[in-house]
Amino acid sequence: MAQLKVKAVEVGLTWPDGHFFERTEIKSKAHKRAEQELVWAVQQKIIDRGEKN
Repeated sequence: MAQLKVKAVEVGLTWPDGHFFERTEIKSKAHKRAEQELVWAVQQKIIDRGEKN
């Protein structure tokens, strides 16, 4: 999941760990949907490879 966090920060979906706003995100519906789609895509890739957390 660390790679997911790095990618989410790169594309602006979340704040880096330790950032002042890390726990204060206010997301639009589109932002939330994009984040969920990214999480889903990564999870599917892990499942398809047979990997586990």
